[in-house]
Amino acid sequence: LVTRYPGFTCPTMHSGIHSGLVLAMEGDQLLGRYVLVGAAASLASRLADEADADEILVSAGSLGGDAHFFELKERRHIKLKGLNEPLAIFSVTGRSRANTRFEARQHRGLARITGRDLHFNELNAQLEVTKAVRSLQVQVIWGEGGIGKTRLVEEFLEQIPNNINTVVLKGYCESYLNSEPLQPLLQIWRQAFELQLNTPGGLRDNVIATHLEEAVRRISPALEPHLPIYQALLVPAVSSVPVAEYAAIEATVALLKALSLTQIDSEQQAPRTLVLFIDDWQWADDATRRIYPALQKLADLPILAIFASREAIPETDLRGQSAQQLELQRLTQLQTRRLIGSLLPEVDSTVARHIEQASGGNPLFLEELCHSIERGAANRWDAEATGEIPNVLNGLIEARIASLPTRQREVVRAAAVVGYVSPIWLVTFLTGLEPGDEAFQRLAELDVLFPGDADQTLKFKHGITRNVVLNSIGLDERRSMHSNVAGAIERYYKSEQRDDLLELLAYHHCEGGNFQAAAHYCTLAGDKALHTGAVDRGRQQYQAALLALDQLDWDEKIYQRWMSVAQQLAFSSLYDTRDEFIQTYHRAVALANEHGGVEDNIDAEYWLAIVHYALGNAPAALDHSKRFLALVPKLRDNPGKAAQCYATGGVMAAAACRYDEAIEAIDNALNVQRPYKTNPRLSFAFAYTLSARALVHGDMGEFDKAYACFDEAQELLHGKTHQTQSSITSMRSAVSLWQGDWNQALDYADRTIEYAERMGSRYVVAIASAQRAYARYHLAEADAADDLARTLDWFDAYDQALWTSLHYSWICEVMVEQGHYEVAHKAAERVFQRSEQQEYLGESVACCALAALPAEHQRADPAALFARARAAATQRQSDREHALIDLREAQWFYRRGELEPARGRLARCQPEFDRLRMGWHLQESEALKQQFAGL
Repeated sequence: LVTRYPGFTCPTMHSGIHSGLVLAMEGDQLLGRYVLVGAAASLASRLADEADADEILVSAGSLGGDAHFFELKERRHIKLKGLNEPLAIFSVTGRSRANTRFEARQHRGLARITGRDLHFNELNAQLEVTKAVRSLQVQVIWGEGGIGKTRLVEEFLEQIPNNINTVVLKGYCESYLNSEPLQPLLQIWRQAFELQLNTPGGLRDNVIATHLEEAVRRISPALEPHLPIYQALLVPAVSSVPVAEYAAIEATVALLKALSLTQIDSEQQAPRTLVLFIDDWQWADDATRRIYPALQKLADLPILAIFASREAIPETDLRGQSAQQLELQRLTQLQTRRLIGSLLPEVDSTVARHIEQASGGNPLFLEELCHSIERGAANRWDAEATGEIPNVLNGLIEARIASLPTRQREVVRAAAVVGYVSPIWLVTFLTGLEPGDEAFQRLAELDVLFPGDADQTLKFKHGITRNVVLNSIGLDERRSMHSNVAGAIERYYKSEQRDDLLELLAYHHCEGGNFQAAAHYCTLAGDKALHTGAVDRGRQQYQAALLALDQLDWDEKIYQRWMSVAQQLAFSSLYDTRDEFIQTYHRAVALANEHGGVEDNIDAEYWLAIVHYALGNAPAALDHSKRFLALVPKLRDNPGKAAQCYATGGVMAAAACRYDEAIEAIDNALNVQRPYKTNPRLSFAFAYTLSARALVHGDMGEFDKAYACFDEAQELLHGKTHQTQSSITSMRSAVSLWQGDWNQALDYADRTIEYAERMGSRYVVAIASAQRAYARYHLAEADAADDLARTLDWFDAYDQALWTSLHYSWICEVMVEQGHYEVAHKAAERVFQRSEQQEYLGESVACCALAALPAEHQRADPAALFARARAAATQRQSDREHALIDLREAQWFYRRGELEPARGRLARCQPEFDRLRMGWHLQESEALKQQFAGL
C-alpha cells in the first residue's frame, strides 16, 4: 500500500493479553457479537493502553510456563488502576526458534532440569570416558514413571553435535499390540538409513528398497552381506529371505560398528563417537533384549549406550556384563520449590507449598499441577494427595486436555488413538484437518505433543499422558476411531501383503472390536514375531488372537482356528513358558472333548503335558502324557505322530527319573522314527529325544552310550538353526560335568549360551551360565563361585524349573565349600522342593554337601542325609552317583577321625571311578588316600 499510494501510512496496533475467568454476553452492532466482562478483560484492556505502537504486552502469570516459546524483553512491573500490587509483565517481540522445552532451554540459556545436575554430569562424564578410552560404555537410567528419565537423556542428547565425529541414534519400546518385534532396533535402522516411512508416498516399496541399497553402500561395504536382512525387515514386500532369529541382532551390531567409523579416505577409517539411546527398556521384547550382550562385541569402539527403564535391568538381562545403573529419585523439597518457581514465577507461596506437598517430588505430576494453576483450576486437585500420583495425575491431564480449544483437543485425542508416536497423515485422516493447520503448529506449546524424532510424526510428552488421553475417550467413540485407523491403513497400503504393518492392524482391529480381522492379524503378527525371535511378542499376539476368537459366534471353523492358535502358543512357550498358560490348555482339552476327534484330543492333552513339562511339573506332565498315550492306539495311518507321542512320554518319564520306563518308550519311538530322522519336520524332535536318552545314560554313568546319542543328535542338526541345539548342548554339558570333564563341559556351556542368546531363551542362558560357572569353579578360575551364586536369583525369577534341581545342588555344594552356609541352605531347599515334583537329579549332591557342613550349621543328621542321598541314587540306578557318595562319606569319616570306614569307602569308589572313566574324581580320591598314608 505504501508503494502504490504515496503518503499512505500503515496502521499500528497495541495489544494487551491477560488470562482469567470472563463472562461472555451478547453484544450489539456497536460493541460486536459478544461482550467480555470481568477482571481479566479489564486488565487486558489496560495493558493494551500501556503498550506502545506495535507492542504486545502480556502479564507474566498468563505467559507462565510458555515463556520459553517467545522472544521477550526484560521483565518489568507496572502499576495499574484497581490493583494493590504492581503487575509483572513482558513485552513480546516475536516467536523463539524453540519447538520443545529442551530447545528453549538451549536457546535461552536457562538452567537445566531442576535437581538433575549430578545425573547430567554423570552422563557427560560417561561420554568423555567413551571418547577418551575409545571403548563401549553402558549407562542405565531407571526410576518410576514420570520421574524424568526421558527428559534427562533428551536434554543430554540435545547438547551433542550430530556431525561427522558423533552420531546419535534413538529408539523406544512400547507394550501395546501395535509394537513390532525389534521395535527400537528397527527405528534405529530407519534413522541410520534415513528412510521416510511416515507419509503415504514414503511407503512405496520400490522407492524404499532403492534408497536402502544406496544407504547401505554409502555407510560401508561391510554392511552389504546384511542387506537381505535389512530388506526383509524394513521392506518385506520386496524380500522373500527368511530371517533367522539372531540375524537382526548381528545386522544391528554390524550397522553400529560401521557407523562408529569415519571414512577419512578410500583406505583409512577413524573411530567416531556413537551415542545410542533406547527408551522404556522395561517393555523391550525378547529379541531386542539380546542387543545388550551383543554390544559386548563392540567393546573396543567409542560407543555410549544409554537405556532408560522403569526398573533396574536385572541380572538375567545383563548376563554378567557391566553397566552403570543410575536411579532417579524424586525431587527434594528444595529442588521441588525451584522447579515450581521456574514454572510459576508469580505463584503464591501457599499455593506453591500445596503443589510441593501434592506432587511428592514427581516432576511430571508437579508440572501438571502447575498447568492446572495456570488454568485457574487450583481447586480441582487434592493438596493432601501425596503418594497417590496416578489417580490425581489422570484427573489433571484429563482436565487440561478438556480445556484445550476444540481442534487442538481433537488432534491430541486422535494422536492418542493412533499411538505414542503418530504419523501425522493418520491424525489428519481422523480429524479432517490439514497438516498445516494452526492446531498442529501449537502442539508443542501445549506441552503435550511434540514433533517426533522421525519426520512427519507427533510424539507424546510422556506415555502416561497418552494413556490418560486414550482412556478419557468414550468406549464407543474410541472403537470407531480405531476401526477408522485400521481401515485407513488397509486402504492406503494394501496391508494384507505388508508384514511391517501387521502389528498396527492387529492392534487397531482389536481395539476397534473387529474381532474377525483382529484374530487374523494377531495370528500373522504372532507368526512373524516367532520368526524374528521375539517369542514374548509372539505369545502376546497369540493370546490376543484367542481372546478375539472368543468374541465370535462359535462354529466349527472358529473352533479349528482357536485350536490352531493355541497350538502355536504352546509351541512358542516351549523354551520360556508361564503358569498362566495352564488354564488356556485346560480349556483346549475341554473344547477338544466337546468338538474334536481323536487327533484333537491327543493334541490338546499333548500340549498341556508339554507346558507342565517345561514348567517342571513332572507329576502333572506324566498324568497328561498317560492320557494322550492311551488315545494313540486309536490313531489311523499316522505312525509319525504316534512315535512322537511315545517319544514325548518317554522324555517326561526321564524328567521324573523313571529310567526303565523312559528308555523303553524312547527306544520304541526312535525305532519308528529312525527311517525318517532326516525329514526336516522330524529331525529336531528326533535329536531332542536322542539327547534325553543320552542324559539318562549319563546320569547312570554309561558315558559312552550317552556321547554316542549326543553325536548322532548333533549330526542331524549340523548346519541347521533351531532352539533344540541349545537343549542338546546344555544336556551334553551336564553329562560332561557328571564325568568331571570340566573343559569339555565349559565348551558346551559356552555353545549353549551362544545358541540360547540367538534364540532368545533367557531360561536356557541361566542354566548354561550355572553349568559354565560350576565348570570354571573346578578349573579354579576367579569369581566362578560368585557367578554360580548369582544364578540362584536368576532361576527364582522364572516360572520354569525343569532340570533346576541339578543346578541348585551345585550351588549348594560350592557355597558349603566357600563357607556361605545360608546360601547353601537356600539352594538345598530348592533342591528338595524339586524332589517333591519328582525331579531327583540334584538330591544326592545336595545331601552330601549339607552333610559336610560344620556342626553348628547342621540342620539334619549327616548319616540321615547320606542315607537319603543313597536312596535317590538307587532310584535313578546311578552308578556314578553311588561312587560319589562313597567319596563324600570317606571325606566325612576322615574329618571325624574314623579312618577304617573312610578307607572302606575309598576302596569301593576308586575302582568305580576308574571303570566309569571319571578321572578327576579318581584323582580326588587318590589325594585323600595319600592323606591316610601320612597318618
